[in-house]
Amino acid sequence: MCEVRALLPARGWVVAVLMALGGWLAAARGADLTTLDGKIYRQVTVTQVEPDALRIAHADGAARLVYESLPEAVRRQHFDPAKVAAFRQQAAEEQRLAAERAAALRQQQAEAAARTAALERAELAAQEQRAAALRETARLAEEEKTATQRRKDLTLLGGGALGLIAGVVFYFIPTLVGLRKSNVLAIFVLNFFLGWTCFGWVVALVWACTRDSALEIFARQQLEKNRRTAPLELEPPPPREPPRYLDSK
Repeated sequence: MCEVRALLPARGWVVAVLMALGGWLAAARGADLTTLDGKIYRQVTVTQVEPDALRIAHADGAARLVYESLPEAVRRQHFDPAKVAAFRQQAAEEQRLAAERAAALRQQQAEAAARTAALERAELAAQEQRAAALRETARLAEEEKTATQRRKDLTLLGGGALGLIAGVVFYFIPTLVGLRKSNVLAIFVLNFFLGWTCFGWVVALVWACTRDSALEIFARQQLEKNRRTAPLELEPPPPREPPRYLDSK
């Protein structure tokens, strides 16, 4: 009997240890959690407490539960409503500032793009102007070149024509010298056909420079006298009337 009584305290200690172990196992396994929207998470273990949410591990995986979806008891256990509101306000302000910075950055980027486009357009316009100026310069240079070549051609043509005229005049100098000679036609024939030879040209010139003989001078004078005294126009003789025959009756 004494032995049984001695074993009772030891048995109670074992029961206490077993109960504590069971509670620890139950806590380690986790309890179920039902959110305000009716979703049930089984064997839930809190892995991280954020300022406005809980990160949990459950039987089917992991999840992040926001403050508004948690039951009231869980809210009181893990959160301070004032701190949650302050965090939300701070987050909203940071989001607003971030949105403003993003909008300002987009505006700067748009302005930079507009400036770049304007610079590109200005550069393109400047290139077109330079190209037009180069084309105009090339056109003017080509026109100047054409005009210069035309002037050269006209100069050569004029020089050639003058040279040709001078050559013709020089070639027919014997004929021009002998224009008042009675035999100027013979001098011209000699000058025309044999003037290209130096000998024929000199002979024609000498012939043109010699004086006519007395007979030639007299014949020319008579010819000129007859030409001056000759009537300007010879009148035709009057028509003769046909003979009239008297009728025998």
